[in-house]
Amino acid sequence: MTNEKTGSRIDRSWKACRGWITTFDGSPTVILLVSVPDTAMLPALRSLSERAENLRITKIPANQPDEAQFTSLEAFPENLAELRAETIADLHVNYAHRSPAFDLDIHLTVFAAEKQQLVLEFVWWSDQVFSEETDHYAQYKALMEYFIDLQELFSASHLMLNSESAGGPGMDIEDWIEI
Repeated sequence: MTNEKTGSRIDRSWKACRGWITTFDGSPTVILLVSVPDTAMLPALRSLSERAENLRITKIPANQPDEAQFTSLEAFPENLAELRAETIADLHVNYAHRSPAFDLDIHLTVFAAEKQQLVLEFVWWSDQVFSEETDHYAQYKALMEYFIDLQELFSASHLMLNSESAGGPGMDIEDWIEI
């Protein structure tokens, strides 16, 4: 399933993060999909909703930050327009991904960028993937294959990895690991 280019991406990134990614300290790990075209979102979310469990979309109005509202997949283009117009402060997609290798609970935040592009932030926790009983490299490989699949699904130009952990890299752009 892994081609040579994908395998090289995974190996290179594993060397850069293996010292911190398998350690659970309560801090989330972050994956960014960068330069996602606005037009790719709805088809990608439809496809994701067929594979994910409990997919739900939440928007937070800019003038009522304590009033999160569930919204539908069909309303996503309108929600995206509201995000760009800044009438909503946040747009989130939460879902569960179940696989033979791991079970992830994903918190996805959509950020508007320039030129009808988006940045998607996927937040997950290392204890959902790694344990003392698992082969850490095999788990990492399965995890990165999943996120590379999402990169293709969302037509993102870049896939980046980081941790909010003190043991992980910093949060400056040069600290992110490109997959």
